[in-house]
Amino acid sequence: MSENDSTAVSSAVKGAAVPRVVPGGEIAGADAMAERLHEDIISSSYTFVVDTADIRPPSLLALPSYLAGNVARIGHQLLMEALAAHDMRLPHFAVLSALADFGPQAQHELADRLNLNRSHLVGYLDEIEQRGLVRRERDPDDRRRQQVALTPSGTTLLGQLQRVARDSQTDFLRMLTEAERETLISLLRRVVRAHDAARLTGNDVVVEPSPTAGSPGSVRRPPA
Repeated sequence: MSENDSTAVSSAVKGAAVPRVVPGGEIAGADAMAERLHEDIISSSYTFVVDTADIRPPSLLALPSYLAGNVARIGHQLLMEALAAHDMRLPHFAVLSALADFGPQAQHELADRLNLNRSHLVGYLDEIEQRGLVRRERDPDDRRRQQVALTPSGTTLLGQLQRVARDSQTDFLRMLTEAERETLISLLRRVVRAHDAARLTGNDVVVEPSPTAGSPGSVRRPPA
């Protein structure tokens, strides 16, 4: 509430009749004061500032997994809305991105890279193949295997999706400086890399501390 608003309310209170108890238990002047305050509030515009630091339990805010989960939901919603404008879902976008970054991939390799259920991936591929965004073809190094590749249409659409995805994430992290965003991304990437290594090798991993700020560090298997 601004200083002017506070003054307006204070004046309304001071100018109102002071309630007093009269025989019979009735309060004289109460109705007049309430009516005057009501009129003042309606005729004024108030901005109430909520201290967000008090909304969530500090004990939960001390848990990285709780913070990461809530932040992810916010960013995920914005990204999904941006992709939905092009009739795309996040798994579709992930597949197109992987094919653009790594080139043609076998289906099981795509599933492993993206941490997707292999049977679910088949459904996603069917959907974007029907739109002419990817094609399945025989692996030239092993004719028994099929691999998935981007089509020219897929490459064009991916360029558009990457732009709207970046815009959605800029809006998502608008309260951070560019340097803070880079630091956040670097730290999150280190966590993901470590867990990917553990997932694909079936072993726990140790992430070596980064020797310099912003460096991803290195991942190694612990000694047997």
